[in-house]
Amino acid sequence: MVYLVGPGPGDAELITCKGRRILEQADVVVFEPGVNPALVDFAPAAAERIPGGGVETLIDRARRGLKVVWLGGDE
Repeated sequence: MVYLVGPGPGDAELITCKGRRILEQADVVVFEPGVNPALVDFAPAAAERIPGGGVETLIDRARRGLKVVWLGGDE
């Protein structure tokens, strides 16, 4: 499963409750440059963190049965 989560205006306290909950359950977090690192830190310590990965990365990890979160978009 791949989840697309927007970082909101960038402040970690302003992410939606659902976005934070999804991040807290992630196996992999793929994030765009400029995303507040505090948002990425909501993921479990064991989660793989990939800065700037592309669609191929999302698909590859999802096919392995991992819960993947893409964190990015307009801030």
